[in-house]
Amino acid sequence: MGASAAGAAASRGPIDRGDRALEAKDAGTALAAYDEAARLAPRSAEAQIGRGRALHGLGRREEALAALDAAVEMGRGHDALIARAAVHMALSQHGRAARDFESAAADRPDSADAHYGLGAAYEEMGRSREALAALGRAIRLSPRDPDLRIARGRVLAAAGRRRRALAEFGAAIRLDGSLAEAHAGRGRVLAEAGRRRRAMAAFDRALRLDPGSAEAHLGRGTVLLGADRDRAALAAFGRAARLSPESSGAHLGRGIALLEMGRHEEALAALDGAAALDPGSATACLGRARALRGLGRPADALAALDGAVAAEPGDEDAAVERAEILGEMGRHEEALAALDGAADQDGWNVVFARGEALTELERYEDAAAAYAKAARIEPDSSTSHYYLGMVLIDLSRYAEALEALDRAARLEPDSGHVACGRSMALADLGRLDEALAEAKRAARLEPDDEGIAIVHRTLRKAKRTAGAGRWLGLVRGKRRRGRGSGSGA
Repeated sequence: MGASAAGAAASRGPIDRGDRALEAKDAGTALAAYDEAARLAPRSAEAQIGRGRALHGLGRREEALAALDAAVEMGRGHDALIARAAVHMALSQHGRAARDFESAAADRPDSADAHYGLGAAYEEMGRSREALAALGRAIRLSPRDPDLRIARGRVLAAAGRRRRALAEFGAAIRLDGSLAEAHAGRGRVLAEAGRRRRAMAAFDRALRLDPGSAEAHLGRGTVLLGADRDRAALAAFGRAARLSPESSGAHLGRGIALLEMGRHEEALAALDGAAALDPGSATACLGRARALRGLGRPADALAALDGAVAAEPGDEDAAVERAEILGEMGRHEEALAALDGAADQDGWNVVFARGEALTELERYEDAAAAYAKAARIEPDSSTSHYYLGMVLIDLSRYAEALEALDRAARLEPDSGHVACGRSMALADLGRLDEALAEAKRAARLEPDDEGIAIVHRTLRKAKRTAGAGRWLGLVRGKRRRGRGSGSGA
């Protein structure tokens, strides 16, 4: 037996030990065994592949690539390429990973692993059509593998093809109902479709199978946040972040929940973490802007919005946030111009914010047109009708104002601000008794609102002491024009 053959035979034992250690997730022991095999058989591609996999498991990625490069050069095509591609994926080098997976598939066309990996790489590159094709080939080669169904479900969900995504996750569950990942994926699609109860049931099922599923905790947090259960959402996102510290979504969810709770400093810290993990996230940049705004740092908030716009040019929420910050700074012309940056000029938020800026500029006719358009876009928004009514009072179009405020009142009968607006319109129409009754009701609904109290006191004084000519001027001069009718729209 030659020296190389003897070395190869002697390396067999260490390689087997390394394989067993890797299977037991003991990468350190595995590396020691593969290093011994490589000393005994310096030209063993199998030993170098093992070293690469063990180094990858230890997070020593560059060393792993060097070992796997050596294995590829030694002619161990498919296996070395698959292992090297996995390291490239971990380093977010998705183009390189795709090339290795393509080469592995060319070397062994019947390799489900090669097509599966290629699909995952294409997914990360945003090439969903090619990803689906690659995963379809993998499924044809290995139809009983539930992981392939889960991967295809994820790509379909990201492409907005929810029905087919649900079918793939369902197929994975039928193949192996114990996979938490499949239930969590199904829950995510159901949540995106607005089917919150069924989504929560899927996430809860995933957590019963695997309490350490960060994806399921993240999904539960998203559903709870959408249901305005901010404290419970914060707890769920916190668990997801502890289980998966590198999950930008978990930190983002924590930040948004903290924002909703008014805890701006903590929110900023969480959103900084999300932005560090995913610098291209427009949502994280927008969240940071809102936190900075809440902390009274408008200039920093505007700078944060530049990141959101760079990530997603034309983002509607970023344009509205910028307009609102500029409005708070008294820069209303700039606020109006900021809204021109929104790609969707017919979105309710953009149209309504335009009305606010025009109102502050005392361009009441244009503002009324904007609020009327907002009301047509979302006819069930009491806020649109309330603001339309208030600006129509400024235009002395009192009957139209009352009609708009009546619509707001039907949508939100317990809003003190809407009731106060109705009292103003009624007063301007000379219906003092009705105006006073409505102002009294507004004060009862909002007992701590000083603006409403002023209107109520003014109308009571007018009723006692003056004729219409005097108190109409008093009401118009003292009415409250704060943000919001109480609709939360």
